Amino acid sequence: MIDINAPIIPWKEAGGIKLYSTIRDVKEIVEDKDVSGVLLNKFWVRYEIKDEVFLFFHLLNGKLFKITTLKNYKGQLFDNVQYGMSAQELLAAHPDFIYDDIEEANW
Repeated sequence: MIDINAPIIPWKEAGGIKLYSTIRDVKEIVEDKDVSGVLLNKFWVRYEIKDEVFLFFHLLNGKLFKITTLKNYKGQLFDNVQYGMSAQELLAAHPDFIYDDIEEANW
């Protein structure tokens, strides 16, 4: 199961799932009846876990390369950044953050 309260640890994990895990490592999660998967291209598949996270896997090596948190995810980044915060709230907490619109790419 996804731990929706687990902290987001950049470049390492979210939801208690570690980046570079294999599909086999999280087989029980991605095979749940409430999980939907979509083939994004011939190399990538994305699983959506009930408005909690997207898990992106590379099909050639079977490894998780990206985790995106969604609206029902409650865990925080740096103990005070969470899904749904406004840009103003984020910058008040972390004035050193830099906005990069390339990160808004939709998958």
